[in-house]
Amino acid sequence: MATIAVVDDMPDNRELLATILKALNHHVIEAADGEEALRLVRKEKPALVICDILMPQVDGYEFVRQLRADAAISATPVIFYTAYYLEDDAQRLANACGVVDILIKPSDPEEIIRVVTKALEQSASAPVATLPEPEFDRQHLQLMTGKLAEKVAELQTASAKLEALIELNLQLASQRDLAQLLDHVCRRARQLIGADYGSLVARCTDSEEVAYTVHCGLAPEVVATMGAVQLEEGLLGRVYREQQAERCEFPVERGVETGLPPGYPLLRSVLAAPLTSLTKVYGWLCLGNKQGEGGFTADDEKLLRILAAQVGRIYENGSLYRQVSGHALELEVEIVARERAQRHLSTQYEVARILGEAVSFDEVALKVLQAICAKLDFASGALWQVDEPGGVLRCLGAWCQPTELCGEWVAKTCRMVLEPDRGAPGNVWSSRQPLWRSRIEPNPGCSWTLEALDAGLHSGGAFPIVVRGEVAGVLEVFSREYQDEDSRLTDTLASLGGQIGQFLERSEQQQRIRRLTRVYAVLSGINSVIVRIHSRDALFDEACRIAVDAGEFGIAWIGELDPATMQVTLVAWAGGDDAVAARELAASTAGEIRDPVGEAVRSGVPVFINDIPASGASMTGLSEAQRYGYHSKIALPLFSEGKVAAVLVLYAPEPGFFAGDELQLLGELAGDVSFALEFIAKKDRLAFVAYHDLLTGMPNRAHLLEHLAQALQSVRQHPGERVAVVVWNIHRFRNINETFGRQVGDGVLREVGQRLSAAWSNPMDVARIAVDHFAGILSDNRQVTEIAHLIEELAADVFNRSIVVGENELRVAASAGIAVSTGEDQDADTVLRNAEAALRKAKGSGMNYLFYGPEMNARVAESLMLENRLRQALERDEFVLYYQPKVSGATGLVTGLEALMRWNDPTVGLVQPDKFIPILEETGMILQVGLWAIRRALADAHDWRATGIDPPRIAVNVSAIQLQQKNFVESVRCAIEEANGDARHVDLEITESMVMTEMQENIAKLSEIRLMGGDIAIDDFGTGYSSLGYLAKLPVGALKIDKSFIETMATTPESMTIVATIISLAHSLDLKVIAEGVEEEEQAKFLRLFKCNELQGYLISRPLPPEQVVDFLRSRERIDHKSH
Repeated sequence: MATIAVVDDMPDNRELLATILKALNHHVIEAADGEEALRLVRKEKPALVICDILMPQVDGYEFVRQLRADAAISATPVIFYTAYYLEDDAQRLANACGVVDILIKPSDPEEIIRVVTKALEQSASAPVATLPEPEFDRQHLQLMTGKLAEKVAELQTASAKLEALIELNLQLASQRDLAQLLDHVCRRARQLIGADYGSLVARCTDSEEVAYTVHCGLAPEVVATMGAVQLEEGLLGRVYREQQAERCEFPVERGVETGLPPGYPLLRSVLAAPLTSLTKVYGWLCLGNKQGEGGFTADDEKLLRILAAQVGRIYENGSLYRQVSGHALELEVEIVARERAQRHLSTQYEVARILGEAVSFDEVALKVLQAICAKLDFASGALWQVDEPGGVLRCLGAWCQPTELCGEWVAKTCRMVLEPDRGAPGNVWSSRQPLWRSRIEPNPGCSWTLEALDAGLHSGGAFPIVVRGEVAGVLEVFSREYQDEDSRLTDTLASLGGQIGQFLERSEQQQRIRRLTRVYAVLSGINSVIVRIHSRDALFDEACRIAVDAGEFGIAWIGELDPATMQVTLVAWAGGDDAVAARELAASTAGEIRDPVGEAVRSGVPVFINDIPASGASMTGLSEAQRYGYHSKIALPLFSEGKVAAVLVLYAPEPGFFAGDELQLLGELAGDVSFALEFIAKKDRLAFVAYHDLLTGMPNRAHLLEHLAQALQSVRQHPGERVAVVVWNIHRFRNINETFGRQVGDGVLREVGQRLSAAWSNPMDVARIAVDHFAGILSDNRQVTEIAHLIEELAADVFNRSIVVGENELRVAASAGIAVSTGEDQDADTVLRNAEAALRKAKGSGMNYLFYGPEMNARVAESLMLENRLRQALERDEFVLYYQPKVSGATGLVTGLEALMRWNDPTVGLVQPDKFIPILEETGMILQVGLWAIRRALADAHDWRATGIDPPRIAVNVSAIQLQQKNFVESVRCAIEEANGDARHVDLEITESMVMTEMQENIAKLSEIRLMGGDIAIDDFGTGYSSLGYLAKLPVGALKIDKSFIETMATTPESMTIVATIISLAHSLDLKVIAEGVEEEEQAKFLRLFKCNELQGYLISRPLPPEQVVDFLRSRERIDHKSH
């Protein structure tokens, strides 16, 4: 045994050599560089040194030179172990150093043993080399400089390729146009790998027809003369069929069937890879003639194969995206039509309900009128009653959307008296026929038309209310828009007759939601622009465009203010037929002192007019707006460095648009644009956007992590202190958005954020870190109990009070996860993740808050490890089925088998399903395993028949996740067909809670299974809804009583009663009953007495492996024969 020193800066290389040498009983000492090795050799005096050449500080040559210079160790033999000992200069320098031998990385263990053994045998007689210092230094420096230059060149080449790949991946992820995507991939692949030519062919995703053909590196005239590409011909066809990359080199003069079209340039080398997704192949990507010397390399092949696979997946996803978009559009049209029909039906129902609860018609007249206008989107309406003695129509009630003229119109209408043939109501009274006017024309002789037009009402209709064949009144409705007659609408109004309802509240709310949604869209769009646009002009252009496109404003323009002259100059605009309208409107405001633009510039606050026709006659700017059909206008001052720098002007066709929440949001919009101007002027404002949440104005996750890292650093320097991180999640926040709209949800988030910031000692230590997640930092010497009390107080202050958003009063609750750290061995990200883990645990357990414990991560790690092992189990076919027999309660004959899954884990043996089925369901692997169980059961039955046994039906359990799949029936059918089986040999068992979820869909699915020949059994019956009423609707043939009732039936009267009742009621519905978990003869006795159809449990048999089922069935046949 000899002492051998191993010197290498790579631990893996040292470990390899040490393992080999220790196997030869040598004592191995190690060093990571030449300097450490010299100290070790002087101390240990090894018999041999194995040394790398390229190492930090002291390289191999310098190490040998210093070793030879030390008389005490100069005779020590040295072996170089290197991957760079290939050039003559390196070999001469090594020989000059007196190196006894060289091992080239990587070396086989046999070669290493041979060289080491030889060196040890020759070490005693080897002469000590002397080194000419100056010459050695020159050669040494020259050699190492050359090596470093080579390494730098290699790294530069690798870096260039990596940069190109990153750019390509970014473009692939963002490109939606498949043609451009494939063309870009072909060109980039050719550039990355270095080829003269590139070609790509892809078929349609749903057929074998070629959809795209792309060439690069070829002149257009060459491409024009080439023939059509055939996907499956030649070498490239083999790549497509076998889904394997190919790399070939061949002489130019020899013809090769590459599969490229006639006219393609002659090739000396070809590299091709298939375009594949996870399940399909769509074509191939081919490169021709490697540039430079030599052909395509294995690295080239690997790179092209990866790139082609990635493109295949993106190509598949892109095709799917286009299909889904088309379906979504069709669905949207259908939804709109259904909503309209539903609104008409809902109107009739509401009027009938109001009238049904009324004592007299007079007391509900206004309610009925409001209901019709609200649901059918009318601006106003009136109810007229026939005054028989007076021979006139008198107004019973009138309603109108609130505007400046609304009250006056309502008052005049309520006082109005109409004679026959006067106005629309008088005409309907006389003719007894409905009347619709698409355009109300002014009639000087009829005050009815003049009052309507003055109130901004432009179309409407009147409909008779008929009682016992006579007109008793008239229902009248108006619209502010010019609305043509709609037969479906008029039919609905006519059918209402004497039914009338409520409108004002709902109409106002719907209109307000629409307006708020438009303003929110503008606010959101401009905020998005603020983040990505850093140009003042581009910001102004985009803000105007978004205001018109998303906000549906007629015209939007922005003017910059000259502080010296106080003149506003138009710089950006959108909307109108062209820029002329915007320029005219902007120019018309110049010099108008009372125009909103001038007032906003002077006052620094938003100024608006909601009725331009009523207030703009004397002002040029407003009269121009009225000429273009706009009724509302607002001027929003934009600030920079605390002063008005510009003004944003919006025109709306609706009167009364700028009020309430809309006005407040537009004020926020102006503030956001002003903020962007500040940001553009001062680049340091970018930090605010990067570190804050734009919706709430609070710090965001990045900001919180930065502060948390500082807090952790601080407590490390102050022993005894600790940092706590609290993460809240608002319960069911998604329901708020879906029920009340996004604007209400945003209002809730703002209010919660404001309350948390107000309650926190330092508002910068509380942040919004996700959609409905907030987090805060507590940094002091509080104990855990004090932290808990503080969190309880904060939660009470923030979440126990109701939140009012507009007219909606909401109460929200939240769960919290808390992680406490003293700063030791934990970074900010880890502490925050621990708090989030505690939050998930708190939500899952229904607790208000929960502190983090290390066991949470341990459970997560254990779960992930089990998941990984289960994936391997699926790949390695480690799942097995055991079969538990079911026998007739009356005869004892075997009537069926239940397939029970087991996991034959090679490390721990047979694993019961309760240990791994939940993980399979959580990860979705149950979909594959569930279908495997059907195929395996049918295969086992086929094997049993081959032995002469006719096995009974086999029941297979179905997971809730399987039943939820849209293709559940088709997947079961395919599984049966793949096993060459028959659905009549299979029963599916599902739990009662599963089938009650999405009941109508499940009934349809289970009915199809029954039509295929399969039967359905309800498993674990009695533990869910505990009612048999719904069973008559379900396509099931049997139910299994849960074993918890069977276990206690002999000792608990309640269980006995439940079992007897279930059997009796099931038989009344012509359902078979199966009792599972039968383990005692007394239980079986009672079940037979109750006429239970089938028994299953350990009393009959434990679950059997497939190979024991045949013997069991034959033994039961012999017992049956003896009994006869």
